[in-house]
Amino acid sequence: NEYSVINPYRVEIDTYPADNYENVSGFLIEQIERIAEILQLRDGIFHLQYIMDERTHKPQIIEVMRRILGNMYSIPASKLNGIDWDYWETRAKCGLSCSDFPQNVRQEGYFAYKTILASANGVIKDIMIPKEYRKYLTDQFILKKAGDTIERYEAEPVGFLFFIFASQEEMKKVLIENYRNDLVTI
Repeated sequence: NEYSVINPYRVEIDTYPADNYENVSGFLIEQIERIAEILQLRDGIFHLQYIMDERTHKPQIIEVMRRILGNMYSIPASKLNGIDWDYWETRAKCGLSCSDFPQNVRQEGYFAYKTILASANGVIKDIMIPKEYRKYLTDQFILKKAGDTIERYEAEPVGFLFFIFASQEEMKKVLIENYRNDLVTI
């Protein structure tokens, strides 16, 4: 699931797996295989994004690509699937064999990332990770520091936080229901 609170054109929070993954995965895999057959794709990464049609309750594919997404997507995706996505993407991009790619992989666990964005332009005074986040935090990549200038706060990441949760409900409560955008003081 993707959430864009500050900027509707920039994903701020991703949660894994998607709410309805188990119900739609069979259909989506069929569509991927059909596209791959038509385009004669043999190996490499194939990524898609979909939305659920509220009227029909069926997935509608809105984007397909032959690359992994940005925003350090491979970190939580690798944890969710137990696959080193960076390794396999590199092999595919270099034209190396992907014949040993793991098959019948299952998604296990509840992972998320949050892009740290400022709430205004200006000079960063402080970056604070809330204590309620720390118990779930598995990794962080802080790109800016105190004294750095934010010129486009809606699009300029200050950093990324990566989480693991015990349940999807817990994940949504911490990151979505109790949403916070006060990690950066300007």
